[in-house]
Amino acid sequence: MENHLFFIITSIFILFIIYFLSKKYFIFKNILISLYIITMTIYIVWRILYTLPHGSAISVLLGLSLLIAEIGSFVLSITFYFLFWKKNTKEDKELVELHPNYPTVDIFIATYNESSSILKRTIIASKKVRYPDLRKVEIYVLDDGDREEIALIAKELNVKYIRRDNNENAKAGNLNNALKETKGDLVVTLDADMVPRVDFLEKTVGYFEDSKMGFIQAPQTFFNNDPYQFNFFSEKI
Repeated sequence: MENHLFFIITSIFILFIIYFLSKKYFIFKNILISLYIITMTIYIVWRILYTLPHGSAISVLLGLSLLIAEIGSFVLSITFYFLFWKKNTKEDKELVELHPNYPTVDIFIATYNESSSILKRTIIASKKVRYPDLRKVEIYVLDDGDREEIALIAKELNVKYIRRDNNENAKAGNLNNALKETKGDLVVTLDADMVPRVDFLEKTVGYFEDSKMGFIQAPQTFFNNDPYQFNFFSEKI
């Protein structure tokens, strides 16, 4: 009994060490994933061979349903963990490659009925983005809700404001309407609750050095990290 207790405590202690080392060393993340897959595989095999009920049809049906749900959950989790198996090795495109012909950039913030506090946060963050020549960056609030309050916020924060008095074609119509009134070489489209990082333009504009590049979709992260981001210390990826 004492040997079993010692083994359990030692195993838990080792797992905690591996978990915290995962924050600094990528290989330990893969160790955790491997341990999870091995453990769950053993569990699923045990469930299939030794725990399925025998008796009434209802018991068998419910037992099989639970087993199928567990297997499905296991397969789904493997899909998520696969995303973290390889280290991110994407190539960064430095803005210096475009020097001195930096393109002009228009940042569109589309809004309809979002609260002013949410919108204000996005505008302020957009004003703080870095760019070699900030004279070439314009920020536009595209108000599809025709709200005087939003017009005043845009004036207060010294950004451009485009009002639309109809909602034809919804957000797409709002963006197309703004394109008629702006002339930027590049356009950044943001929803009212999207808060861009200060290095957003530095990380994206450089890709347009390639004349064939027409569109970039940047990943989104959220204030509340999902369990996979939290447990695998991937908030900054």
